[in-house]
Amino acid sequence: MQTVIVCPKHPIRPKLLRFLQQKTGGDVMRTIGRDKTVDLAKYDRIIVVYQYPLSPIRKEFTEFCERNKDVLSDAHLIIDIPTILLDGSGASEELENIIGYFNRCSIRGGSRALIKNDEFREDKQKRYAERLGFKYESIFDMRTVDSCSVIMTLYDRSYIDDTSERRAIAYMVSGVCIILLCIMELCMGMGEFDTSPVLGKAFILIWVGPVFMFVGYHYRKVARWRGDSTVGQD
Repeated sequence: MQTVIVCPKHPIRPKLLRFLQQKTGGDVMRTIGRDKTVDLAKYDRIIVVYQYPLSPIRKEFTEFCERNKDVLSDAHLIIDIPTILLDGSGASEELENIIGYFNRCSIRGGSRALIKNDEFREDKQKRYAERLGFKYESIFDMRTVDSCSVIMTLYDRSYIDDTSERRAIAYMVSGVCIILLCIMELCMGMGEFDTSPVLGKAFILIWVGPVFMFVGYHYRKVARWRGDSTVGQD
């Protein structure tokens, strides 16, 4: 069975995508949010991964559904979000809006399940499932996926609220400056007799710079994920 896993162009939790790809042997398409048409008709199983805030429904998601509604009639929806989005008032209604919108394209029907992951306590995940009216599944495998039209996976993320694109850019610029400083240290130390201290500092800096750039890139993804550029709900 040919499977495609369709996700946002900037996926927030690639770990889930790697798991799905490993289980299905399917193709991962970072398509949602890109202005292009993809050929989904050749796939037997379509898994759409929603990794945006619950409200408002993101325009990227609605545009993808509208462009591909003819081939989404038997698709599965996986909503992968942090628990922080479910702790506010109105979360259940916001969740129903997303599911209801997707169901306009899909005729699959079937059940809804919150599937356990190992990132936080099982009893907490069960409480979320009960509160939202989802059945709870302790095993995340393709049998469970195939039996459900809508699946939810949760994870904890503590820094979403204080992440901004400005902060992300600051980290990335700092990383570039550290790498440049490392290069300057090496150039300045070439003429010295004892280069050990210079090489030692350069060795440390050459690791710190890329780390800052990676953190900045990740912060920028989260900041854009939280952005409210668009709505698609009626």
